[in-house]
Amino acid sequence: MRKGGADTEKELSTISSKDRNKFIEGKKWPKSFDKKVDIAKVRMEVMRPWIEGRLKEFLGMDDDIVYNFCLEQLTGRIDPKELTVSMTGFLAQSARPFVEELWALLLSAESNPSGIPQRFLDDKKKELQKKEEEAERIEEELRRRKEQFQQTRERERERDTGREGDRSPPKSPSRQPKSLLKEAENSSSAPTGGPHVPAGDDTKESGEGVQGVLPASEKKEAAEVKEEGGDEPVPVSVRERSEVGRARVSALLGVAPL
Repeated sequence: MRKGGADTEKELSTISSKDRNKFIEGKKWPKSFDKKVDIAKVRMEVMRPWIEGRLKEFLGMDDDIVYNFCLEQLTGRIDPKELTVSMTGFLAQSARPFVEELWALLLSAESNPSGIPQRFLDDKKKELQKKEEEAERIEEELRRRKEQFQQTRERERERDTGREGDRSPPKSPSRQPKSLLKEAENSSSAPTGGPHVPAGDDTKESGEGVQGVLPASEKKEAAEVKEEGGDEPVPVSVRERSEVGRARVSALLGVAPL
């Protein structure tokens, strides 16, 4: 491709300037080539990466010579038709579409206060919008996963609480049954059947304790009661439940039988 372009450039370089202009005037050019560009209003640091990448696409490889040659042509007073003729030696038939696209970008950059082609600004805006949408999508996904995690934790907490409730011992009733209350009242109101023993007295409620409070003349009968009960003295509370013991105790104590 470059060989054919070089032959064309060599052919153009051998003709006079007058014939070169005649050659240019004999071609049909895009209408945008009739407009002039003030290159000073264009931010070339933004244009250079595009020029390098576009030349690489046409040539199929990186070529610093062609790239630097193109930049040299973009100085001072620029004529897009002359630029096309100059680039034909390197790009051949691709020179015209390359310069046509380049010239449209330069015109847009010159008319833009930022000095950047509007197409570049729109592409950048779309890129930023796409990144924002992606960031929002990621944020929404994180929010959804967080809510799902919290719901899972809540269900696990409720399940653990239910298990602890099943393992806890049953609570005692706050109120006693009526039957127990009635039995307690009957027990507290029932007479003991024995003599009153002062607090601190070591005398026990037994047959032996009864002998300790009886007169000497009556100890014999109390001893007989002990013999009837066996080796151990029979408690007064037990004798009260026997018919014979209850009568003897009542007689010894001098109280009426129950």
